[in-house]
Amino acid sequence: DYQVGLQRGLGLRCWAEKTHVERKLVVIVCALSVALFICIMTLGLHYKECELMEHMKSLSKAEQKAQWYYQACMNESKIEELGAKPLQDLINQTGGWGLKDPWDKDNFQEVLRIVSASFRTSPFFTVFVSTDSKSSNSNIIQVDQSGLGLPSKEYYLNKTANEKYLKAYLNFLVELGILLGGSEDTSQKMMQEIIDFETALAHITVPQEERRDEMKIYHKIQAKELATLAPAVDWMPFLSAVFTPVALNDSEPVVVYAKEYLQKVSELISNTNKSVLNNYMIMKVVRKMVSILDQRFQDAEQRFLEVMYGTKKSCTPRWKLCVSDTDSALGFALGALFVKATFSEDSKVEDMVSEIKWAFEDSLKTVGWMDPKTKKAAKEKADAIYNMVGYPKFIMKPKELDMVFNDFDVVSDLYFQNVMNYYNFSARVTANQLRKNTEATLPALGMTNHQLFFVGFAQVWCSVRTPESSHEGVITDPHSPSRFRVIGTISNSHEFSAHFGCKADSPMNPKQKCEMW
Repeated sequence: DYQVGLQRGLGLRCWAEKTHVERKLVVIVCALSVALFICIMTLGLHYKECELMEHMKSLSKAEQKAQWYYQACMNESKIEELGAKPLQDLINQTGGWGLKDPWDKDNFQEVLRIVSASFRTSPFFTVFVSTDSKSSNSNIIQVDQSGLGLPSKEYYLNKTANEKYLKAYLNFLVELGILLGGSEDTSQKMMQEIIDFETALAHITVPQEERRDEMKIYHKIQAKELATLAPAVDWMPFLSAVFTPVALNDSEPVVVYAKEYLQKVSELISNTNKSVLNNYMIMKVVRKMVSILDQRFQDAEQRFLEVMYGTKKSCTPRWKLCVSDTDSALGFALGALFVKATFSEDSKVEDMVSEIKWAFEDSLKTVGWMDPKTKKAAKEKADAIYNMVGYPKFIMKPKELDMVFNDFDVVSDLYFQNVMNYYNFSARVTANQLRKNTEATLPALGMTNHQLFFVGFAQVWCSVRTPESSHEGVITDPHSPSRFRVIGTISNSHEFSAHFGCKADSPMNPKQKCEMW
């Protein structure tokens, strides 16, 4: 009773009624409690920090870059804090435009090189590396007409039918101008000039239905001939910038797919005010960067897309978008992280596949519905299974993986900067494809592109028929049996014999070949 009464008494008394000893005791208890809490928190943070440091030590540099890239993408507060500044700084570094102040510079060639090489945009034409369609074992520089701000030229040419879309497009561009610091009047005037210029581009753009026959629009020339075809562009400095660090000379082969367009776009460039040209090139960059800026820019784009396509904003969570973006930029590094997280060291996928194969072969011994011949065929099929794990081996080798992304700089908190760095990195990767031979054997398949062509042809006719069915086919089907549609055709092909190395006068490479023409 005395103890309970004492406790109640102490609990009900206010601070002023407590004795000096009681006050000291309360202060000491509180201080000790706070100290204990701080110690626990410090130990927890230290443990987490040590755990994080150990985890970071186990990652390759490429894997760290993938993590940083993702973290920067997810750092929405930083993206919102920076607002339009990263893009404004980029525009100023490129030479500026006429959004805020009068613009009058003579730097068209320099700006064209920067926006094409560093920012991967295609203002007046597109230049890229791809397989030469007339020589599939080599890559070549290709030049073609570029895309417009709206989906097709008809949006610009049929203004009455597309008034709603043209208005939405203008409003979108004006809103972007205002978000980047321009006044509404200046933005309205400048963006209308840009749309008028795009309309002129639409007039000279060749419609897709006239470009279906690739051989008709294929023109292989030397790089120096571009200067005669489209003299408004300083082609050699331009190509050297786009495909750096690959060395080019004026005899570099180039395939042009839009010869007449290039001639006309060159005339259009020469006859257009340089301020309009510059503003148009910068706007191409702005359009490309909208999705990596703060929410105001994304909302403006969404309002435009709703008018264009009738689609509401995607409900895809931010983390999924960032995973997808990281995969695009650092796919192999992200793949390595996924493999490590999904398959532990003692969880060998190869072992699992081998055990399944063994179980299947073992079950053949007790299967009663198969005759010996069928069991033998099933065993042969099982033995022919090729174990293909779904990732390249090099991604699990840190040194090899790091080499792939060695020139790709990534920081943990600046998403815009990371994307810019990726554009520069991907430009170098694309340029390096120019000197690569495309006839290399494909991984796992052990075949070249040419060999796969013939395999693909043969698979179309792949079939198994009983003798009775084959007999019925010979009588009723006007076509040759599938087997002979393949063997008969390719055994008479010089190209097949060359690519598969068939010995002369062998069944698949007879001396006497049947040729139709």
